[in-house]
Amino acid sequence: MLDKATANVLSIVNEQCKDNNYIVMKDADITPKLNKKVKLTSEGIKDAIQYLAEREYIKLKYAEEGTFCLSILPKGRLFEENEKEERYHLSEEKIRNVKFLLRVIFLSGLCAFVGAMAGVIVMIRFIVK
Repeated sequence: MLDKATANVLSIVNEQCKDNNYIVMKDADITPKLNKKVKLTSEGIKDAIQYLAEREYIKLKYAEEGTFCLSILPKGRLFEENEKEERYHLSEEKIRNVKFLLRVIFLSGLCAFVGAMAGVIVMIRFIVK
C-alpha cells in the first residue's frame, strides 16, 4: 500500500507515461502537479520515486540532481486502476451502510412510537377509570 504522497507521484508519472517508453522528468515538473494537500520537497519526490522503483511500480534508469529517467511498469498502471475501482466499491459500501442506518433509525422511532401509544392506552384504560 502506498501513502497519499507516493500514490500522487505515481499518478503524475502515470499521466506522463502514455506509452511504456522512458521519459525524463524533473522534480520541478512534478511539484506543481501534486495534490494541494500533499507537501513534498524535491528530496521527498526523490524518495517517493526511489520507493516506487524498489517496489517495481516504475523502472528508474537514473536519478541525478532532481532529474529522473523512468518508465511506468504494469504494476504501476494497475495500481491506479485498482485504486479507482476500490474507491467505487467503498462508495457502494458506504451507501449500503447509510441505508442500513436509516432503516435502524426508522424502526427505532416506530418502535418508540408504538411503545408510547401502548403506554397511553394502558394509562387511559386502567388508571383513568
